[in-house]
Amino acid sequence: MSADHIAARNRSNAQNSTGPKTAKGKAVVAGNARKHGVTGRPNPDRIQKWLAIILNQPNISLADLMPDDDHGTRALVLAEAEVRLAVVEDALRALNHEPYDAPKTMFTLYKESKGILQLAEEMLAFKTTSKRGFRTDIRIVNDKYGARTTGVSLRENRRRILQRYLAEAKSRKRRAFSAWIAMKAN
Repeated sequence: MSADHIAARNRSNAQNSTGPKTAKGKAVVAGNARKHGVTGRPNPDRIQKWLAIILNQPNISLADLMPDDDHGTRALVLAEAEVRLAVVEDALRALNHEPYDAPKTMFTLYKESKGILQLAEEMLAFKTTSKRGFRTDIRIVNDKYGARTTGVSLRENRRRILQRYLAEAKSRKRRAFSAWIAMKAN
């Protein structure tokens, strides 16, 4: 397989994954950032407070929020990075304080609803010829009874996403702070 062939195949595949096409699908995707608030636009009041600290000016004007020089721009970028980091940390803290009910496993749901003997009969009744087929049957049962036997819980998935945003926010703050220090050194 040549590099040109691979590039053509990748371009072809990319045409199939361009995102939602319908207005409803686009509306769903547009709301993704608002699920937890950590990727949305930062609160201008919080930015203004951080900018006051960074610039060591108690009174920040509207002109300070729209800088036209390198000094003001880097200060604003650093203030925004600080706010984004604080928002992600707040979201993680809130997630850790939420009450947590572990999802029930398929076994627990069957046991509660049908009894152990019927569970054994249904498990033996799976007629699959491959490992993949068995997994499909398990997924169908999980969907029917709302159980989770594999993968991670929704809470764990949210925690992982927030951890990724936290790493990104720390990196953004580190870069903004380095640029601020470099500018101050000159």
